[in-house]
Formats: sequence, structure tokens, C-alpha cells
Amino acid sequence: MRPSLFPDIDGPMDLASHRYCQEVASGLRLHTGLHWTAPRTTKLKPGFYVLPEYGLDPLDWPEGLVGGVELLTPPVSIDEAEKIRGSIASAIDALDGWFNFETDSRTAEFGWHINVDAGEHRLDPAKFMMGANEMEALFLGCRFPSPYAAPQRHAFGVPLLKHLGKDPEGRLVQGVYWENFLSAHRGEGKRYAANFAKLASGYLELRHYSTPLFLGEVSLRALLNPLLLPFQMDHATADRLAERHLHVFQLLDAWLQTLVPRLSLRWGAKTGMVCAETGHIFLDDEPVARTMWNGDLTITLLGNRQWGEPVVLPCVPLDGVFEGLGLIALDVAESRYPSGRGGLPVGSPAFRREIARLRKQLTKVEPLRPSDMGLASWWSI
Repeated sequence: MRPSLFPDIDGPMDLASHRYCQEVASGLRLHTGLHWTAPRTTKLKPGFYVLPEYGLDPLDWPEGLVGGVELLTPPVSIDEAEKIRGSIASAIDALDGWFNFETDSRTAEFGWHINVDAGEHRLDPAKFMMGANEMEALFLGCRFPSPYAAPQRHAFGVPLLKHLGKDPEGRLVQGVYWENFLSAHRGEGKRYAANFAKLASGYLELRHYSTPLFLGEVSLRALLNPLLLPFQMDHATADRLAERHLHVFQLLDAWLQTLVPRLSLRWGAKTGMVCAETGHIFLDDEPVARTMWNGDLTITLLGNRQWGEPVVLPCVPLDGVFEGLGLIALDVAESRYPSGRGGLPVGSPAFRREIARLRKQLTKVEPLRPSDMGLASWWSI
């Protein structure tokens, strides 16, 4: 927020102070007519709250902007949420103007999370993982790649590729075994766009949405339906989508097997006291990705320096390094942006050629469309 609106606040800060949050809450009360407060504790009853946002670094923001905050609302119906969303967007425009509405490297960190109360319905993670087109939702919101919004296949992809190495036809992951496999490898935690850890509390956290989508004109129903409809798919639809997913990963596995003889993992020299081992993955002696090992393996694609954030795949087992690189290749092969700027950047020419070959293989698979669900939503949010 601009300090001129809050004359008692001076200069940028590492983390929004309690007094600053109080000033923001006061501004929101004025512009929305809602009772915003800034409590000191995060153990909250439902309400409208302004809290410091720990995941932002205001010191890298333009001069004159002093802190980042998180806005929490109580549970509301979808129609109420739409009205509240509009009033918050208007208040942000009045209080802070252009900065929040620009899409750049700073605002790319800003996210908008929706918690969906399951109510009486059962949220089956396997159905979501089969039927939700997460990549399309993430590209629509310019939310991919983000370390805080990984698609679910980042959780089940490496185990599935390792399984297909022993069972190429996938006979042991079909039918009910497929759903059990997906459920056992579902993504939980704040790095996944669909955080299934919250199911224990009776709701699902969706993290696919960027700030521009919050401030824009796409309706909540239009944003939510493609991700919620899969939960009510019938068995025939689930079986068909399971076959589609298995086909995609069989093609990916076959593509990866042709690369494995040309891939190598080399660790760097260890100097001094370090908390992690670092290295690189090479294709034909050309570096394609950085690696870091600190109990889990993190793979970071080496991207084109001109633009774009690299794809990062954390929490990979050490013996799954090439499978992890294969998942990154799948992400890049499918990457398309609404702006039309093309796919994600790849720094290695050899890897770009191989990804183009994978993209051609993937044309054999029918695209996943919202109409595949063929059902009307039963959600009352």
C-alpha cells in the first residue's frame, strides 16, 4: 500500500507490522462496508481479517510501497463471495491502484486461494487427479510455473513412471488399483495447487488463481466448475479418463527411455560447510537442469535467459531424477499461455528438440475438455 495513504508508516518493511495491518483494515472498512480487523493471532474465528503475508518480499517492490498483507474472509456462499470479491477489488484499486493490477515478476508472487467446503459430498482425490485440467487452469491464471501451485501429477508422476518401468502395460494400475494408486500419491501441502491436506478439516484448498483473475471479470462459477465437476463423474467417465492418463504416461515413459542412455547426473565439488549437495543433469554433455539434494531432490530446468521462470520439481526421490526430468518435459510440452507467447523457456537446444518430439507424440492423445465431465455442478459454495 502507498505510504501516503498511511502517513504514520515510513518506508518499506520486511514484514507488514501490526500497525500497518490495522491501517489497511481501516481502509478496507471504509471502502467495502465490511468489518475488517487486524488481530495479532492467527488462531481465528471466522471473520474478515488483515494479516502479514510471510511469502512476499516488499523490499524488492517499487519505491513507495511498504508491505504485503493477506486478506481472509469467513465462509460464504458463492453469490456472496462474488459480491465481496468485487468490493475488495474496488478497495484495492482505491487504496493501492496500479501496482496490484500489473502482471510482472513481483505480482507473479501474489496468489488467491479458494477453500471449498465439501459439505455432504465426498471429495475423491483420484477423480480430481483424473478429470481436472489443472495445467489449463494454471496457464489461464499465469500461475505456472510457481513453487506454490504445482499440479497433482507432480506428486504421482515419478512413482507412476517408475512403476511403468517394471509394468509397461500398466496392468497393475488399472481399474480400482488406479484410483488407489492416485489416492496414495496425492499432493498435500502448500506447494500443490490443489492442497488435499485440508481434506482432514473438511475442505479443499485450490491455489490455481493469480491476482489478475481476482481483479478481473471471470466469474467464480466459471473458474471453479472445471476443477469441481470431476468430483461427481460416473464410473464410465472415470474409466475412460484413467485410460487417457495411462496413455499419456506410457508415451512419456517410452520417450524417456530413449533419452536415459544420453542422460547423466553429476554432482558438484563440495566446499566448506554446506546444507545441500548441488549438481546438474546433462543430455549429451549439455546441461539441461540444476539439482539440489538435501534429503529430497529438487530439479530446476535451465531456462532461456530472456524471459520466463524455470520449472522446479521439488521432493523427488534420489533414484527418480530422470523421471523427475521427464515430468518437467511433459509440463513444457503442454505449456501454452493465453497471451500467445509460446511455451516455457528451455535453455538447452538438444532438450528443446527432444521436447518437440515428445509434443508430437502427445498429439496421439485426445485433449482433456470440460465437456468430458458431461455433468452439471451440484456445488453450493
